Amino acid sequence: MKANYLIATCLLAQFSLNAVAGKLDDFEADVTGQPSPPSSSGSGSQAGSSGQGSSPSSSDGRYYHDHYYNDDYYDNRYYRGRRYLEVDSYGGRGTDHRDEREKQSWPEFRSRKDSLLSPNFRLDLGIGDIDNTLDLSEHQIEAGSGSFSLSYRSTKLEEHGPLNITDSLRFISTLVNYRHRIGDFAVDFGIGRFNWKGNNRFTENAWSLAARWHHDRKFVLEYRYLDVLGSDLSFDDQEINVLLGSDQISLRLGYRSFGGRTMDLNGPQAGIVGKAGLGQDVQ
Repeated sequence: MKANYLIATCLLAQFSLNAVAGKLDDFEADVTGQPSPPSSSGSGSQAGSSGQGSSPSSSDGRYYHDHYYNDDYYDNRYYRGRRYLEVDSYGGRGTDHRDEREKQSWPEFRSRKDSLLSPNFRLDLGIGDIDNTLDLSEHQIEAGSGSFSLSYRSTKLEEHGPLNITDSLRFISTLVNYRHRIGDFAVDFGIGRFNWKGNNRFTENAWSLAARWHHDRKFVLEYRYLDVLGSDLSFDDQEINVLLGSDQISLRLGYRSFGGRTMDLNGPQAGIVGKAGLGQDVQ
């Protein structure tokens, strides 16, 4: 009786592990070009080994044989706009009047433009529901002054299976960003390193592009794109967000898309954005 119970428990555990090795493992195999493991109990770990003699499935070659990078994105060209500075004329009025006018108008200009589009410090905390099966959680920190900033972003995807078994995938980008503003628009270009932490671990170069437009102090429309440059990974991360709130804190509502060689993961996301520091005027 005990032997039958033990066998049933082992079979149930094996079934659970195979169930967890689902969409997240398939996506990682698609991104890395490597076959997914037979089972997984978490990020970078396998519940068991099927031996070296097991033959790969017939679908492995179909997805991963020669589908590496399309070099079209190397041909992209980026254009820089020019921001025209307005010069105030005080008509020979005294310096007292000029100082008083600057105290009233200059802080308002800096707060409206800089803190919304190019803050000294920005903190993002977010969650999401990807393909109705994966839980997304992330945090991002950006700090800088004027035209340059440094950003760190960590995103985690989790897939929950039976018996509270969870499979997870985390990727981290660390970028140096150049920020350029044209009126009510801001364009950021970043380059840096990308870390992939799943069943396998990779480190590659990456670049990013972000664009933001604000209607007023309570509404900002934002688009972000990140692409990994390397032979080990074929991965891109896109999102579009609406920020609703004030200069200091906003509610972020958006849609996220992760792309591999042949497979995509998509879903809604939400979060809180905190901003601080008026920053320098970005030319």
